[in-house]
Amino acid sequence: MNPTPDPAKEPVVYAIGDTHLGLRGWGPKGHRERPLLVADFFRWLSALPEEGHPLTVWDGHTMSTRVLRRPDRLILLGDILELWEAENQAILFSAVTVGSVLARVPCEKIYVLGNHDNILQAVTGMYPLGMENLEVVGETYPMSETGEIWPLRIGDREYVFIHGHQFDPVLHGRLGKFWPLLAPVRQAGAALGNYAWVFFGLWVAALIVHVLYQSWPVDWLAVLGLPLFWFPRLYMRLGWRSWRLIGGLRYNRDLALKGFVKWWAKMRESKGIPKDVGIVFGHTHYLDWLELGGEKRYDRTMQPFEARLNESVMRLGDKRPTLYNVSSWLEGGGERRGVEVATAFYADAEGPLFIGWDWRQRHPFHVPFDFVEKRWDDPLAFVREDSGMGAIARQLGWPREMIRKWGESRGSLLRVRQSKGRSR
Repeated sequence: MNPTPDPAKEPVVYAIGDTHLGLRGWGPKGHRERPLLVADFFRWLSALPEEGHPLTVWDGHTMSTRVLRRPDRLILLGDILELWEAENQAILFSAVTVGSVLARVPCEKIYVLGNHDNILQAVTGMYPLGMENLEVVGETYPMSETGEIWPLRIGDREYVFIHGHQFDPVLHGRLGKFWPLLAPVRQAGAALGNYAWVFFGLWVAALIVHVLYQSWPVDWLAVLGLPLFWFPRLYMRLGWRSWRLIGGLRYNRDLALKGFVKWWAKMRESKGIPKDVGIVFGHTHYLDWLELGGEKRYDRTMQPFEARLNESVMRLGDKRPTLYNVSSWLEGGGERRGVEVATAFYADAEGPLFIGWDWRQRHPFHVPFDFVEKRWDDPLAFVREDSGMGAIARQLGWPREMIRKWGESRGSLLRVRQSKGRSR
């Protein structure tokens, strides 16, 4: 008989992703990143007492209390730094200010690479960051020394942590193997800065000369070569907006789940993947949870698309993945699309949780899995008095405006702007 595991010796993991530190916008506030929001969460983690933090939780039937324990691992799920289009100054300032707070969190820090910070692949390894180290890993955590995926066991469950761009049909379809080039393109644009527009002016002049005097021997070299000096800067200015036009997984649940099946067909063949495994990821910028590959543990009828997806996973074999998709910590334009801000994944020997972060009161609150499911079935349940969902959310500590916004937008838990003097 195997001995009962000691909860005090089991791993305690927190995971967040998609902070995009350094990302600036053109609005009056000058940025969409939320460094103060992220830093406040890290401060809270660093100050957790030995006895932990009591959290009111809802299991779908009753209210109870779970204790959020001190982390021994904090997993950063990729796109923590905005290394596609942010300015070097903004990245440096955000990384230094938030990093100084992160250094005080007394646990191992694991940096999983995403698509916006994949250029850090060149510096994978261990780095000092406070009392504990920061380890920059590849696109999957954990992995064995031989490169085999080997899930992290926490209690009676096992988990794999990735960024989530592995499911993206744009990155692994239309762009194929070329999407990693976006990071060095951004580097070239950042290196030249606004001097790139001087080369743009020279290019326009060369183009005019080429049209008027086609016999000029070097005009072709100038017309074709000068864009190499100004196009990367143009990409930095328009890349984020253009990416929305191209498509991708952000705010698109159906695409994410379709892409997951293709990824899972290869992933499940790894010898280290157990029959029941949790896949924790970000990238989509919204919160989601779904069990696949067998009978549901929760009393709920799947949406038609979910049922088809479940059948696809079952046809691949008897391995059963559970998806834990955490949201981004960004502000701004995503609110209209249903982007959620300030959520994290938590797991200890008692099981996994989604926790939200109250950015005004600076404390966590529970986001039940059945709430996440409910928003796809009946989002108005959160504002209807007869459902009782709003009352439960208030007991869990949700801000009132968050409850209202959850009910207003299908598939969303919107972060609303809250002034310091505004009451719940």
